[in-house]
Amino acid sequence: MNNTPTPPLTSSLAVLGLAALGAFGSASAALVNGGFETGSLDGWTSLGDVGVFTGYDYGSPGSVDADSGKYSARLFSQAIPAGLIAETMGLTEAQLESYHQDMNATNGSLIYQTVSAVAGDKFEFRWNFVEKDWVPYDDWAFYGVKFNDGPTLITKFVSLGEVGAGMGITVNGWESLGFDITETGNYTFFFGALNVKDTSIPSELWIDGAGLGQVSPIPEPGSALALSLLVGSGAFLRQRRKR
Repeated sequence: MNNTPTPPLTSSLAVLGLAALGAFGSASAALVNGGFETGSLDGWTSLGDVGVFTGYDYGSPGSVDADSGKYSARLFSQAIPAGLIAETMGLTEAQLESYHQDMNATNGSLIYQTVSAVAGDKFEFRWNFVEKDWVPYDDWAFYGVKFNDGPTLITKFVSLGEVGAGMGITVNGWESLGFDITETGNYTFFFGALNVKDTSIPSELWIDGAGLGQVSPIPEPGSALALSLLVGSGAFLRQRRKR
């Protein structure tokens, strides 16, 4: 019986395997509390009138319930000057207003979080908008994205005039939005709601289910070869041990 210790090939294979797997790309970090299921804004930085709710009944216009799980974030378009919201995102107030036909933004609320993401990820979230004012007080909501130390890019995705231009409350209903991550790095995701032309009768933005979905990338030729060597060497080792 051969009692000679087996050379540390398994350790070498483990290192090779980790190196090969590393070629598939670094894992992205999940958004903290993206569904607000802690019942709080843990993981997020907030400005303005923001809270976490299970839902709200607006009476005859309808109600909003948390879209997934028990809680959703609720941002009112009031409390913080629009200029401070813009400054927090590295913009001027005029730059922020340019995303909504240069309409005068007065005040609002904002939440944001910074997280690492890799190319191939997809950022997704669910939103609902409740308008309470009327045109021309065209309150609106947006998301913003800042990549590393670059500029913040704003996307307006809804405004009061699109949901209900007349007097009274209109509940839009839950919808989905998202986009593909094409570069690996640090991303700051912003959500905001802004009042327009007045500082009263705020509209509301509800957010739920914000997260990064990871798409499995195709291995590069070098990593595929390394994995092949790993599998082949493992089979060889098993055969040697059987002898």
